[in-house]
Amino acid sequence: MPSEDVSQSQTPSTGAGVPSIISADLKIVGDLHSNGDLQIDGAVEGDITSRSLTVGESAVVRGSLVAEEVRVYGAVFGQIKANSVTLAKTAKVEGNIVHRALSMESGALLTGNLSRLDTAVGGGARQGTAERGTAERGTAAKLASAAGPAPDEKTDRKSNVSASAAGGSTSSRS
Repeated sequence: MPSEDVSQSQTPSTGAGVPSIISADLKIVGDLHSNGDLQIDGAVEGDITSRSLTVGESAVVRGSLVAEEVRVYGAVFGQIKANSVTLAKTAKVEGNIVHRALSMESGALLTGNLSRLDTAVGGGARQGTAERGTAERGTAAKLASAAGPAPDEKTDRKSNVSASAAGGSTSSRS
């Protein structure tokens, strides 16, 4: 009988390409921490830290999100802090977004402050410019540019934004 090499596991690896998934029928109360990718399709009441985070269309998250990349298709009630934030047309966010790059599709709803990071998440980032208010994708960038210069270099630039728009594309990159 030939000998078999038992040092190789038959179990699939859980590399960075395979996200952890919180399914639509699951509700979690408590904080989540992951070094990999995380997809939320259910409900989470707590803060989430992950390398990459996707909030699915049926998801509802109540808490802060911190990740290198955040994609929102569902509802988030709390702060989002990430290098890259994408809000799909089905997204509803009530809270502040601290970002280096922000993209919003037409129809995305955002109520809160936008602040631009000077350095990457995880690197002791400080906030740069900010807009405040409610905006639907397409108008926030135009209104933010009308805010004028900051009174002090160390102070965030802020403007009150209350708008609704249809069509177009908004991106903010550093």
